[in-house]
Amino acid sequence: MSEIIISVPVKPASKKFLQKNFILSPPYRLSSTDPVGALLLGLLKPKSKFPMSKYHPEECIDVKIGNWKERQLRCFLNEQGIVLFCRFVQKLMEFELHKFLDVYQEYGGKITEGILSFRKKYEISEDEWAMETMRKGYTRYQKYALAGKGGFGYRDYKSKSAAA
Repeated sequence: MSEIIISVPVKPASKKFLQKNFILSPPYRLSSTDPVGALLLGLLKPKSKFPMSKYHPEECIDVKIGNWKERQLRCFLNEQGIVLFCRFVQKLMEFELHKFLDVYQEYGGKITEGILSFRKKYEISEDEWAMETMRKGYTRYQKYALAGKGGFGYRDYKSKSAAA
C-alpha cells in the first residue's frame, strides 16, 4: 500500500507560519513528536464521515500519512477537526507574536515596528492578518494575560467579559 497525502485547509497566514516552523519540506510528514502532528493525530476521524465537497479551502497544507497509519486509521479530518486545527494554529501564531513583541519592546522597539518585523519574518500581508487586529490582540494580551487574568487562549478574559 502506498503512502497517502491529505490536504488540510488553512488560512494563508497560517500556512506561511506552519511552513516556517513545522513543515520544512512539503508535504508535512505526520508525526506525534511535535504539537501540530499530535493535534492532527487526535483529530483524525474515520474516512466515511468526511465529505470533502462541503469544505472549500482558501489554502491547504499537504500531510503525508505513512502506510501503517493509513491502514490503522483509514481516516481524514472532518469539518470540526479542520476548525479546531485552524484555531490551534492561529493561537500558536498569536502566542509567538506576543512573545516576539514582548522581547522587541524590552529592547526599546515600538509595537508597530515589531509587528512589521514579525510580518516580514513570515511574509504575511495586511490582507492575511491586519495590523490593527495584531495590535488589538497584543493589547488584550498585555492587559489580561500579563496581569494574571488569562493564559494562552484568554479563556478567563472571554468568560468574564461575557458575564458582564
